[in-house]
Amino acid sequence: MEEILTLDIPKFQVEFEEKDYRYSYGKGRENLKNALYRAGRNYCMYCYTRIKLDEREFGRFEHAIEKKISVKCLTECIPDIGIACGLCNEKYKRIGEKRRRPSEHVINRFEERAVCTENCRVPCEAYQELKDSYLSADDAHIILQPQGVIGKQSGEELRLQYDVLEALFVPDRKRAYTQEEKHFICDHIDRFHLNARNEKTKQLIRFIEDTIEKDGQYTRMEPGNLIVELFVEQVLEGKSQREILKICKLIYRYSFLKFAT
Repeated sequence: MEEILTLDIPKFQVEFEEKDYRYSYGKGRENLKNALYRAGRNYCMYCYTRIKLDEREFGRFEHAIEKKISVKCLTECIPDIGIACGLCNEKYKRIGEKRRRPSEHVINRFEERAVCTENCRVPCEAYQELKDSYLSADDAHIILQPQGVIGKQSGEELRLQYDVLEALFVPDRKRAYTQEEKHFICDHIDRFHLNARNEKTKQLIRFIEDTIEKDGQYTRMEPGNLIVELFVEQVLEGKSQREILKICKLIYRYSFLKFAT
């Protein structure tokens, strides 16, 4: 039971079509926005809160490495651009921004070596080098999206899971991370307040309460947080109404006893 109640957080994987993609203007900007919404399934790529509902859009373009570091090369760098909610984009991601800025030598080297072409969709070697330097700062313990981050020691991609019983985001337990890499992931979790008592999502427990009230039948409406969607996909789908009710009651009893006080 413990294993199936740990949810895998999917990779933010952008799939491009044969279209024009741009950050700054025009149809290319609309194409990029739509591709990023699809990649994140209409959720923020950092906190997993829904940022698109029906025709209303709340997402903000987010440069993984801040474009101000190299306006010349990063502004239209498609591999550097993701989509996030306003809070993650405008507040949490910006903390420590100045302290993680690479040296001018590193920036100049990047600008000299960067291969910047229109509709570039794959990060070049110069970008990867800049990213390595960027991530070496203590204030840059961020699992940058959309490209993700590979652990230096383990060679494993740094990923999250969600522990349903504990209602906590945790480092992926299926991967052989070093303590340093786990610390990096936990810093990312703390930065975006994923486990903060007053900010963590309560969408899943509400969904479970509703499912119990309906004797194991769950709603198919679009949830407000990706965790609910993943819970349905990874835990409930394919199970009988009786099994679903049993699972939801187990989680609810545990959560009520643990978190009621």
